[in-house]
Amino acid sequence: MSNNVFLLMLHKDSEHVRCLINLLSSNSDVFIHVDKKCDKALDALMNWCKINDFKHNVIFIKERIPVYWAHSSQLLATLNLIKEARKFKSYDYFTFLSGECFPIRRLEEYDNFLRKSNGTNFLAYSDASKFHKRITMHHWGMKIGLYKSSVLVRKLFFVSSLFTNLIVKRQGPLQKMKFYKGSSWFTLHRNFIDHVIESSNNTELMRSIEYTSCVDEIFFHTLLKNSSYKDKLLENNLRFIRWSNKSNSPRRLNISDLDCFGTAFFARKLDVCDGSELSNKILSIHK
Repeated sequence: MSNNVFLLMLHKDSEHVRCLINLLSSNSDVFIHVDKKCDKALDALMNWCKINDFKHNVIFIKERIPVYWAHSSQLLATLNLIKEARKFKSYDYFTFLSGECFPIRRLEEYDNFLRKSNGTNFLAYSDASKFHKRITMHHWGMKIGLYKSSVLVRKLFFVSSLFTNLIVKRQGPLQKMKFYKGSSWFTLHRNFIDHVIESSNNTELMRSIEYTSCVDEIFFHTLLKNSSYKDKLLENNLRFIRWSNKSNSPRRLNISDLDCFGTAFFARKLDVCDGSELSNKILSIHK
């Protein structure tokens, strides 16, 4: 068995989430951050865990924060998960998943793969140089409920950000790096994770991520590509994700995606408890 830990970011309780926790904990320890705005979900999940026996540890971290779409709270919650897991045990790999992910290959295969990976980091990334101005801007309004759902609201705040940027130029440590971006879901080795935590103790660096839009989709990628660990990086986060042409979010997967999974180990977004043909196919893998 590989020395891997699963980091799970949740904002709700569901049958799918419970099935996911059950499966992951049959193989490795699981650390969970539940959005601080979702206390009812936390209570329900904790009560469910109390009446279930898991092969490995299932730990709800206490350092919870309210999480908002595109906001730096996404990154801060991820860092809290990493920090709690590092304090608990010296894991070799850290696998970050959402409550809408699910393994699409047997976890034993994943273990074998990580054992042979020799410290490689798995992260989807691309050059983000053309977004330099957008990344270095102050972005406002991300905690407002309509920010995610309304293009108009985002555009209005973007205009205000343009005016702010004329007056205030950000030149923090992050802004001085060459930018890279990609999916926020990752599988990272402890050597780079140690570098991430050391970097997160830099007050000036963490101050420079405030008011940065979607910073969770550039932070790990930029740090890794600007570090000595860039030679231990594979441009693949081992996830299958289909993006919608009509929104800023991945679309729900269906049976037509099954033949496209390729070598991925995880997929999102899906609900394996919805009774669909795709869900039944995936669940049959783990029997």
